[in-house]
Amino acid sequence: MLQTVLMLWLQKLLLPNKQGDPKARWLQEVRRFGQLRRFVVERDDGYLSCIEICNSKTSRAKVAILAHPVSRKGKFYFNEGRRISLYLAQGYDLWLFDFNGFGESDRIDLFYWKDVQAVLQALISQRQPSHVVLHGLSFGSYHMIRAIQALPNQATVVMENTARSFYDYWRRWFLSRNLARLLQLLQPQWYRDMDVMAALKELQRSDLKFACIACENDIFTPADEMEDLLTHLKSPKEFTLFKDAGHMEAPLVNAKLYAETITQAIT
Repeated sequence: MLQTVLMLWLQKLLLPNKQGDPKARWLQEVRRFGQLRRFVVERDDGYLSCIEICNSKTSRAKVAILAHPVSRKGKFYFNEGRRISLYLAQGYDLWLFDFNGFGESDRIDLFYWKDVQAVLQALISQRQPSHVVLHGLSFGSYHMIRAIQALPNQATVVMENTARSFYDYWRRWFLSRNLARLLQLLQPQWYRDMDVMAALKELQRSDLKFACIACENDIFTPADEMEDLLTHLKSPKEFTLFKDAGHMEAPLVNAKLYAETITQAIT
């Protein structure tokens, strides 16, 4: 009971479920890329809000799932367009989803990797895609790691600006740093599930291809910490460092290199 109360309190404190309506703006932005289908994916006692984007009437067999970052500005399904455009140009449809508790989806719990797993299972069931890309950015990249095991054979994983641990990310602010220390002592199950180093150690999938992207001036998910995390990953991987780029700025600083990195990984 104590752990459940603490979990709900932490979620409300760190990730407030603000209901300021972003839909009109981000849907207008995303619609310029192609046809949209809105749907939901059930997960336990709640649902996750999702959209599918495709730029032709014929549904294609390749699909990329994008897992969004933590900020309210950043979480609107990557709608600044660079990543969406890149995947559409390579013949992929996109599935974009809102993590639970972020305002579009129900608030369920702190097992965010289960959100990714639920969306992935729905994709495989509904579409039976020939190739799947799971692309996470910052928060999304971190919380998709434990769900990677559920990917179909020969899938591609794009890990962009990934934190080494829960504490390493939240230590930068006084309140969250002390909360992270408390969680290290209490060790609730959802916190143990956020041990991404252990998850990568357990992953034995030589069929998967990993493209790992870090930014030189990233103060939130430093490149050296991400490199340290990736030492535990035994699957084939490519690590690309973007010079003079801050957190999540890779495609802004060097669009050509970013496009080449993603294209090489997914084709």
